[in-house]
Amino acid sequence: MKRKARILLIEPPRTIYGSGETKRHGFPLGLGYLAASLEQADIEVNVLDCVLEGFDTEQELGNNLFRYGLSDREIIREIESAQPDIVGISNLFSDQIAVVRALCQLVKEIDPDLLTVVGGNHVTALPEHLLTSHCVDFIVQGEGEAILPELISVLIEGGDLSGVRGIGYKRDGQVVINARRAPIEDLDSLPFPARHLFPFERYFRITSTFGDSIWGVVSPGRKKKSDQLRPVMPTY
Repeated sequence: MKRKARILLIEPPRTIYGSGETKRHGFPLGLGYLAASLEQADIEVNVLDCVLEGFDTEQELGNNLFRYGLSDREIIREIESAQPDIVGISNLFSDQIAVVRALCQLVKEIDPDLLTVVGGNHVTALPEHLLTSHCVDFIVQGEGEAILPELISVLIEGGDLSGVRGIGYKRDGQVVINARRAPIEDLDSLPFPARHLFPFERYFRITSTFGDSIWGVVSPGRKKKSDQLRPVMPTY
């Protein structure tokens, strides 16, 4: 790994059921905070929002299940272009676990030496679950703003992973879950989200349930977008 690590943070594609569910997406605020904390630690950060970049790309998976977001080929191209040392993947919801695991596998197919780190609600609740997959190197439990910069620093320096609270990893083929890290008490100590890394205005042009912004309704199999709704700037 290079002395100054380069990380690519990914918001993965999403799956929904075709009947009754609507495609929606908003600015991934958690990734914004995480990216800002990494930049503050002098780590080079790139962000890939697969849902935003491929919002109109749909793939039918069978059993009335659809995936929307960038295709695997497009994701491979973006990862190769970014040339990261580490790929961090968000996994907020357990129903998206198959997409996250497949994305980690894709990363390893590009380069087996690329390190994969998964964070979010699912791995916080079930830290051992994804670590049983050979394509997942680390998980981060809880708030990653302090944990991930420390993990990367230890990896760069070749330090002892056992001292990094809030992570899980594999040692000699065995899953290791370190002690949890205490929640961040002073939230005002966190830097503001790294909005400059995101094509921010584009979030106002797609369906969103975050803030007060909404633009049309798009469901799998139906490409029509409403041209009668006006976007309202959300407050974050």
